[in-house]
Amino acid sequence: MGRRDDHQNHADRTKLEVELKTYSNNMIKESIRMAHRDLGDFYRATGDYGTSLKHYTKSREFCTTSQHVLDMCMSILELLIEQRNYSHLTTYVFKADAALDAATAANTAPAPGSTGAPAPTASAAGSKKKSAERDNVQAKLDLATALSHLGQGTYEKAALCFLKIGPAKDLGDWVGKLIAPSDIAIYGTLCALATFPRSSIKGKILENSVFGAYIEQEPYIRELIEA
Repeated sequence: MGRRDDHQNHADRTKLEVELKTYSNNMIKESIRMAHRDLGDFYRATGDYGTSLKHYTKSREFCTTSQHVLDMCMSILELLIEQRNYSHLTTYVFKADAALDAATAANTAPAPGSTGAPAPTASAAGSKKKSAERDNVQAKLDLATALSHLGQGTYEKAALCFLKIGPAKDLGDWVGKLIAPSDIAIYGTLCALATFPRSSIKGKILENSVFGAYIEQEPYIRELIEA
């Protein structure tokens, strides 16, 4: 890292730490949460994963909604995947799953004082958006679970989880940043070939339309399955 980068990193860290101290002194809960999140992002970007994790987990104390908890869990999952810290992934998948259920329930509950019957068009559009957001998070949680099993050598469970992952679009910015679609095809297929009964492999893999789209990224995988 160059001297200019070191200087900029020092300046950025000092700014973020001063903000956290100011918000902490003033007891501004939401601002404290965001300051810990920003410091977590900063240390992650500079490769200090231990300090990054400390700030992400500290932000939990200042979360006031299930969505905040979910956002924290997703940041930690990204960090753990980058670290290849597979053994801790399932802990935060579990926490994220619970937060996702709570956030979904909160988003679908009618506002206090409302009739509980919003305009049909607005309701349909809102429900579709929330459903898509839930699908995005669920696909990431399935991927994190699959990588956890893969990293710990439980290959049959890994295969089942890889086959559950939604389409690549649901993984959002995790595609390219944390994994490539072709990796999902390779890992999922190899785990299945190693553990599934031969008679069930074609049905479970080739007849899975979503996973089939991943296989198209690596055409030789189909040949391997059909061999």
